[in-house]
Amino acid sequence: MSIPSSLTTFLLVVLLASSVSADRLGDRTRNKQNDSTRAVAKSAFHFGFKFGLVTGGSAHIEKYEYDLDAAESFGLFLDLPNRMGAVGRLSLDFHKVKPFLANDGSYLMDLSFGVVWKDRNPTHLTSLNPAISMGYGRVTYEDLRGHFLVVRAYLDFLFRFRTSSSAIIWEIGAIAAPYGRMTGDMDVRADPRPLIRLGVLF
Repeated sequence: MSIPSSLTTFLLVVLLASSVSADRLGDRTRNKQNDSTRAVAKSAFHFGFKFGLVTGGSAHIEKYEYDLDAAESFGLFLDLPNRMGAVGRLSLDFHKVKPFLANDGSYLMDLSFGVVWKDRNPTHLTSLNPAISMGYGRVTYEDLRGHFLVVRAYLDFLFRFRTSSSAIIWEIGAIAAPYGRMTGDMDVRADPRPLIRLGVLF
């Protein structure tokens, strides 16, 4: 018994429509999975470390001015998850404070919170990310103890690896302590000093 040509045509149209619908559903599912993957990647924690140099500058204790030598600076940081363009960053840094011609110095502990404006495009292997932070600083030098407001503004140049989410960081910025108090209730502050460091972001 032969099948009418009209019925054959109808069955072919139904099969073709079903195939197209299945393809579209698969595309939607894959797009949702990709969107979810990108969202997770964007909202992940990232951490890293930096090591470098803080250049010479000046510190003021009451009405007296003291020159500071260039010295090392290093620290760790943690970037908080955020799907927006800016992310919060917690940092713990140590900056050497060495008076000019002194044999030794002491480290300024800098615990700060900042904001970093990140380039979110994963296809960019290099990016420029501006940042600013404020925090609490503490230093002990001989019999003196100081507590400071520490402010830092900098640019992070990121050089990403093609096969990893890690990146090399080159930080260029400035650090200052516009207000502080030392033993004996003395006013103290430190002028802005250039800061140059290299690091790795994981």
